[in-house]
Amino acid sequence: MDTENLDLKTKIFKQLKGLLEEKIIALKDLILTTKEARDADTKSSVGDKYETARSMAQIEIQKSEMQLHKTRLLLSELSKIDLKK
Repeated sequence: MDTENLDLKTKIFKQLKGLLEEKIIALKDLILTTKEARDADTKSSVGDKYETARSMAQIEIQKSEMQLHKTRLLLSELSKIDLKK
């Protein structure tokens, strides 16, 4: 393999890795913020409204956690790539 192809593969690899790492950080922040908002939400006089808001926040947390898991898997798979092949 010539060095030009290796350089290109390395650049693409680093770019993808950086994007996945940024997404992981953003998802962790989103999960933390959503949990804090859910937990800080004061119970209103209308109980159903409060429970609905907490349920919606919990659904968002679960979605974000699933995305985080998938992104970590992608990063793991990316690290298995042999750039010299």
